[in-house]
Amino acid sequence: MTSTLRRPRRLAAVGAVALTAAVALPAFALERTDDTVDAAATAPADTVVADLVTDTVVAQRDVAVDVYVYVAAEAAAAAEAAELEASLTAIAAMTPEQQFDLSWYAMDDLQRYVTGTYLAEAEAAEQRAAAEAARRAEEARQAEQARQQAARQSSAGAPSVSGGSVWDTIAQCESSGNWSMNSGNGFYGGLQFTQQSWQYVGGTQYAAMPHQASRAQQIAAAERLLARQGWGAWPACSARAGLR
Repeated sequence: MTSTLRRPRRLAAVGAVALTAAVALPAFALERTDDTVDAAATAPADTVVADLVTDTVVAQRDVAVDVYVYVAAEAAAAAEAAELEASLTAIAAMTPEQQFDLSWYAMDDLQRYVTGTYLAEAEAAEQRAAAEAARRAEEARQAEQARQQAARQSSAGAPSVSGGSVWDTIAQCESSGNWSMNSGNGFYGGLQFTQQSWQYVGGTQYAAMPHQASRAQQIAAAERLLARQGWGAWPACSARAGLR
């Protein structure tokens, strides 16, 4: 407030000096005896005083107008700043949705088009990401379910089979009776299944590969292969055992 009043006080001081000069000037003018005084200087004293008073009043009026304009401008600027601060405070207290609505209202048609297009693309991308995440979660769930089922099947015993001693004979011929044999030649287990034959008869319900299954599970799978292909699935060893 102190800085605001400095200029008006200075202007008032200037006006006071001007008024003092105006009062003193007539006496000074009457005492002049210089031969170069023109007609205006020899005018009647009351006329000179009247002109000086008029000029002083006009000057003081101009100063008052300047002071008023200055004070009014300062007051308007302060009111504008207070209004802006209040508006910013009110906007900060709004929810994000309300702030967006306010921004949308202030946009022109082009800005609304660009903003709407961006938001639509962002929403579509978010939906795609959500769908992809849901798909991966479902695949993971199914894989876990399959793993658990395979584990249960692997731990479950194979159905009882008759003629186990016959299969022991075949296994002795095929793998020296080693039910977990994996020699790396493409044949696995005691009965030397190929992976294709193992899958063909559903052996994967017990284990992924033949040599990983138990003796009883391998025999159960061999019974299925025997029913489909006969003893020809083990041509040499079945012939040695006199089975064909």
